[in-house]
Amino acid sequence: MLWNLYFIAQNVILFGWAGELSVGEQATATASQQGHEGIARWAIRGLALFVLLFPLTEPLGICDVWPAWAVYATGPERARVFVAAADRGKLPEAARDYLQPPRFEDDLCLLRIDRWSLDASGSPLYPQNRFRLGVALALDATAAIGDGLVVELDGPADRFTGKTTSRRLQSRVAIAVELERDWLNGFPREH
Repeated sequence: MLWNLYFIAQNVILFGWAGELSVGEQATATASQQGHEGIARWAIRGLALFVLLFPLTEPLGICDVWPAWAVYATGPERARVFVAAADRGKLPEAARDYLQPPRFEDDLCLLRIDRWSLDASGSPLYPQNRFRLGVALALDATAAIGDGLVVELDGPADRFTGKTTSRRLQSRVAIAVELERDWLNGFPREH
């Protein structure tokens, strides 16, 4: 973030604000032109200020990790989607390729939706939990897994202690209730 701020400040120092008129151009411009250009200039400055300051709201949970340039930070939230070993056959063929063997303690298979996304679309999975929960709901809508669908959520790490909170959601209803808590929609589209 500091690196990006440095280059923004450098550009302003070297080139000034975009759209500023020189003294000679200001003298020849009509009052009406100056008024419209002044409004546009302030609108652009307001937008630039928003783009610079909005990422700072990421610790408050307002700005997402990607727009805040915090993708590689160790603190973002995480969600892991599991399917009961008995329900593996209900999943679409494409998803079955990304199931890991069942865990010993609870017979749940981790579904690597991050790898699935990367292989299927060539792009990484959006890192917010609401998106991953939406993927889990879409899988349940396709495969009717029910209580065999489990999502383990890790909240963002505390800035000072590094500790995270963990919760376990089991079933479509629990996932939907969790998604209702978000400001932005995480529910999958109905086709």
